[in-house]
Amino acid sequence: MRIDATDDAREFIQAHGGKVYVWAGSDEISHASPHPPEERVQFEEIPADGFTLFQDVTIGEPGWWKLEFHHLPHAHITATWDSGIYSSSVEPL
Repeated sequence: MRIDATDDAREFIQAHGGKVYVWAGSDEISHASPHPPEERVQFEEIPADGFTLFQDVTIGEPGWWKLEFHHLPHAHITATWDSGIYSSSVEPL
């Protein structure tokens, strides 16, 4: 699996512990965050260049991930995968 991250996304993830979690919540909203969810989610640990991606096992088997950093409306990471599913942080970091 290929994991591409912009330089800003990689720096943000490293500054927040070197981990990024991507999951589909019980609220049916997708999430990407440097913090694990409060709800119990089973993750697959995937080493990347300078950080570790923790992918919700219910997502399936993507061929690639693209991680990007955004400043607005607050600093957050978005994650897109080859099936077009989009994830976003829902909490200010």
